[in-house]
Amino acid sequence: MRKGISPLVAMVVLIIIVFGIAGVVGPWLLNLVRISTQQSGYNTATQLICKNFAYDFDTEYGIDGVDHDFSSTPDKLKSRIENKGTVSAYNFSFEITIEVLDDIVIKNYDVAQASQKTEEDPLKPGESTILVANITEDITGILKEVKIINDVCSDIYIEQDM
Repeated sequence: MRKGISPLVAMVVLIIIVFGIAGVVGPWLLNLVRISTQQSGYNTATQLICKNFAYDFDTEYGIDGVDHDFSSTPDKLKSRIENKGTVSAYNFSFEITIEVLDDIVIKNYDVAQASQKTEEDPLKPGESTILVANITEDITGILKEVKIINDVCSDIYIEQDM
């Protein structure tokens, strides 16, 4: 005659296994919920900020807001932008499209530190500023498009065809 373990011992072993699994999975699950909640809150706050975020080229500056000279040394690229929203803007960068022979090249440049707007010194609503690209190479080709990108609302950018 074969005997198994008693129902009482089986129940105790089962409870130990369940609490062991809960001890491992519980903290992980709580951390996952906390991170998801924080991310949702951050996304909501960003969406509210970006709803009131707007900037554009000052078309009275250069050619439609852009001034460039790729024949000089060093090459120069400047743009004057205006904050037309109700939120301060900062940390800008340039993305330019150049036609070289029959090829299209896209290049990214940071804004020179002297003209960069920062979180401590942002481009406030109603203000305008001249951004200067930090170009460290010789650019050859024809400038086709200039795009100004920002870190506050990266989905919102401005572009100017040349």
